[in-house]
This record gives sequence, structure tokens and C-alpha cells, in this order.
Amino acid sequence: MQRRVFQVLMAIATVPIACSNAVVVTGDAGTDSSVLAPEPFCASRPNLQFCEDFDGAGLPGQFTEKTELGGTFAVDTSTWSSPSKALLVKTVAGASETKIVLTKAFAAGKKLRLFGQIYVEQRSELSSSLTEVYALNFVENGATYRVGIAVSGTGAWFAFEEGALATPIASTFAASTAVPEKEWTSLRLDVDFEAVEKGTLSVKVGSDTVVEKASLRPPFITQGPTLAVGLRSVSPASGEWRVRFDTLNFAID
Repeated sequence: MQRRVFQVLMAIATVPIACSNAVVVTGDAGTDSSVLAPEPFCASRPNLQFCEDFDGAGLPGQFTEKTELGGTFAVDTSTWSSPSKALLVKTVAGASETKIVLTKAFAAGKKLRLFGQIYVEQRSELSSSLTEVYALNFVENGATYRVGIAVSGTGAWFAFEEGALATPIASTFAASTAVPEKEWTSLRLDVDFEAVEKGTLSVKVGSDTVVEKASLRPPFITQGPTLAVGLRSVSPASGEWRVRFDTLNFAID
């Protein structure tokens, strides 16, 4: 009887078992192993309002437009947060202006949540102005208002608020912790509008809140944002930047 049970167990141990997003393969006794087959980020989260993990074909992908001024985009397979591709954005040293961004317009809302993974591979320490990575752009009757996240050439990170208005707005909020370089890290931007001239902005790097409820002064709140992700700088590029993005998702309510 014991010999029969042993034979049955050994027969079961050689059969692969598939369960949702994992395949478990068991070999000889004492050499069991489990191999996870991770699912693409967006395909496994169909309920997200907007999601782009760059695993589909071509750009702009789930975005509407792409702009390549002073640099280039590439869908890259050398490193990613979610298999098997990520967006690589590269600047060109010496360009008079850098605007390498993917954009998409959304309807208006009071709670805006942007989350993604970022990998800063190379940063130019010669950059004289901030380089934006996330931005939410608003326009009403020719007036513009923008909020987002940017990094300096020295590696300091900031949230920003700016408006081209009769009374210009130009504020930066220093992050208490920088985004680590040469590793994948989550970067989140939360914006809440309560009323005209009243709002807050928060930033998280990984699990750390690095800007917490900084006060905003939105001049209008009835217009929807245009989301921009990539690299943007208004000063001449003095060196090359290489930054990757993955698993971008945006929600507005």
C-alpha cells in the first residue's frame, strides 16, 4: 500500500500546474521550483481609467500625441518595470529646447491621480533649469496653468505650479527625498482642487511622501487637464538625459 501511494505522488509531482498568472513546475524530490509568469501591467488591470505600459505596438500608444523636439522616444526592452517593454526618452546635447513628451487630454475633475514607474539612467549635471517628467496642463480663454514634477541637473526633485496669467504664478516645492537613480521607482502625483485659488498637491516616491499637501492657487477649475509625460526643459540642453517610464496610469474624478 505504501509503495502504491509513493508511485501516485511521484506521478503527480511531474505534472505542471497552471494557475491564473503562475505556472508551477515540480521536478525530482528535493529540487522543487516555482516559476512565475508575470502578466503585463495594463492587461491585468482593465478597470483603470487610463493605463499605458508600452507593451503594445508603437507610439503614441494610449496617448493621443507625441512631440520629439530636442530628443527621441524609443520603446525599449533592455529594462522594464512590467514585462516586457518600457518607454525610453533621450535628449540631444546642445538642443536649444527639450520637449519630448506624450500627451492626452482628459475631462475636468477635482481629484487627479497620476502614478507610474520611472528609471533615471543618466542625468546631465550641466542643466541650468528644471527638467519636467510629469505635467498637467490647463487652458482657459488663452490663460494657462500647469502643475507637475521636475528634476534639476544636480538631482534635486521638485513639484511645481505655474501660470501665465495677469498675475503670474511660479512656485516650486522641494521634495524631501530624491528619486533614486538607476533603479525602478514609483512616482505619484496627487492634485486636489477644492475651489478657485484653493487646492493641494502631494508627491510620493516609492512609499515616501516627499511633498505633502502643498498649497495651490488654481485660477480656474472647470477645464480638463492635458497629461504630459516625458522630458521637457526650456533651457538649452548641455548634456544627455536618459529616462525610462513604465506602468503609467491616470485617474480623474
